[in-house]
Amino acid sequence: MSEQHNFLNIVAQHFVRYPWMQPQDLYKLTHQASFGSGHLVEDKARAADSLRQEIAGLAHTSKVAESVVETIAPKARLVRVYLRPYLMNRGNPAELLDAFVRTANEYRGSFELFQADWEVVQVMAQRGMFPFSLEETNTPMRQAIEIMQTHQLPEYPPFSHSEVYRSHYDPAYRVVAFDFLPASLATAVDR
Repeated sequence: MSEQHNFLNIVAQHFVRYPWMQPQDLYKLTHQASFGSGHLVEDKARAADSLRQEIAGLAHTSKVAESVVETIAPKARLVRVYLRPYLMNRGNPAELLDAFVRTANEYRGSFELFQADWEVVQVMAQRGMFPFSLEETNTPMRQAIEIMQTHQLPEYPPFSHSEVYRSHYDPAYRVVAFDFLPASLATAVDR
């Protein structure tokens, strides 16, 4: 099975799980599947503080059923580790932080990978597989994509989840490369 077909399946599964996804959330999924977290972590202590604060502010229950690990890239090279179920299963925040920081600093995606994945998304949109049109959306995200494609720039900017997505799903996760997952989680990933 091709990487593009696998990514199509991942996107389709996300729409089943998260029917309130907006173009911005679809872009975020594609960006994370290609580039990981999208930024370097230069200060691990600050990243640790951010994780502690997010954990402290988490509602104990999610608005949707969350699995501990969710594949976001073909062959599970990248996953989202959801904080609530991770902690409920006695996951170690320090191990997750290490995996996240390693991913942010060592995982390198590529412009070509993003382009290939975004082409899959565009074909899905043309086939009417989403409840919105990518072309009708005049947003900073759409403008950024057009600029990147026109000028063949090496990086696409990361964007946050949409307000709609956040209000429906209250996402709390870290993007981690499969190779850096804590051993307790690696066996939970379907590759």
